[in-house]
Amino acid sequence: MTDGCVYALSGELDAARAPRVRSGIWERAVRCTGDVTIDCRGLAFLDSSGLQVLFEVYRRLQQQGRSLFLTNLAGPPRRALSLTGMDAYLRTG
Repeated sequence: MTDGCVYALSGELDAARAPRVRSGIWERAVRCTGDVTIDCRGLAFLDSSGLQVLFEVYRRLQQQGRSLFLTNLAGPPRRALSLTGMDAYLRTG
């Protein structure tokens, strides 16, 4: 077990990829005891399915007293987070 962990996203996080990404993030998250950082440097597109994945991970981590951080979030994915108001919940940097 390690303190925190990082998961990198790239391409599109949409309905087609959401289940696989959800599983991947959570598999990594259960192997660490600290906060989870998602590096969005390569993320080009984020739809409502992707937003749901991020919020589900956020809620599960919060229930464990842990945090979710999104780094390198820019362009359309940042705008999607902002338009939905989810940026009030998810820490970005």
